[in-house]
Amino acid sequence: MIAVSEISPEEYCRLFPEPVSAYSTPAFCKLNSWKVSDVKYLCFSSGDDPVAGIIVGVNRESRLACSPFSAPFGGVDVLRELRVEEVLEIYEALRAYIAPYRLRIVLPPDFYSPSNIVRQAYALNALGASATIWLNHSYNLQGRPAFETLLSDKMRQHLRRARRSAYEVIRNPELEEAYEVIRRNREERGYPLAMSLEDMRDTASVIPQEYIVLRHEGLAVAAAISYRPAPGITQLIYWGHLAECKGKYPMIALAREVYDRALESSCNFLDLGPSTSAANPNDSLAAFKESVGAKPDLKYIFEM
Repeated sequence: MIAVSEISPEEYCRLFPEPVSAYSTPAFCKLNSWKVSDVKYLCFSSGDDPVAGIIVGVNRESRLACSPFSAPFGGVDVLRELRVEEVLEIYEALRAYIAPYRLRIVLPPDFYSPSNIVRQAYALNALGASATIWLNHSYNLQGRPAFETLLSDKMRQHLRRARRSAYEVIRNPELEEAYEVIRRNREERGYPLAMSLEDMRDTASVIPQEYIVLRHEGLAVAAAISYRPAPGITQLIYWGHLAECKGKYPMIALAREVYDRALESSCNFLDLGPSTSAANPNDSLAAFKESVGAKPDLKYIFEM
């Protein structure tokens, strides 16, 4: 029988020192706690033994409890391999505990914790949760493949042309320089930018970040901002280029730098993030990621 109890952030840290990602740590959740009405740190126990935990943000106005409440994904962290029936019990207990609020769970792509995430997706579906599926893209780096070997013929041509543009690659420049390129890119394209510069600075205090800038004739024209949310995984948060360098193939050059940096850091996966969803279709972004060798995977959003 699985029981659920609310514990302190400090106790959660002690019981769950190795969550699936940094997004499921009290430090990250405290940083973003102002975005919800309440944050609950929950422990699931079998008898006297803790087996799993989850951090949930409660929004009283929308009557919704979410994991995550301000991150790409959340879900349950486990202390051991759980049987499917145990995961079912955990989500049944969670649903009863947060009632009358609805529950929203966004799971990471399964390479973050394969058996754990697959069992959670199965359990939520079995409990009748409605599911939305987003297309994500990533690289499996475990075979250490060279970037060029993954490219389509067209993209190899683009990479050769990008080299002729003689970009200057700046690794780990100041955050402000990388962020300004991203801000201008979103402004030029009419896309919203979810995080402010101050948000990025604050997040850097709890999640390691990496920045790459491409300069052309001394000016920053393309940039990428990545996180290290979990051991062995680099996650691309933002990337983009300025309109003024269109035709000089900056994105293929930037993709190579992001990829090579992840390889050099001995990462096993490079997560390029969501590519398209029913609410925000972006088939051209998905096509670009696949043309540079990334493979599709799925990201599940459940609500019940």
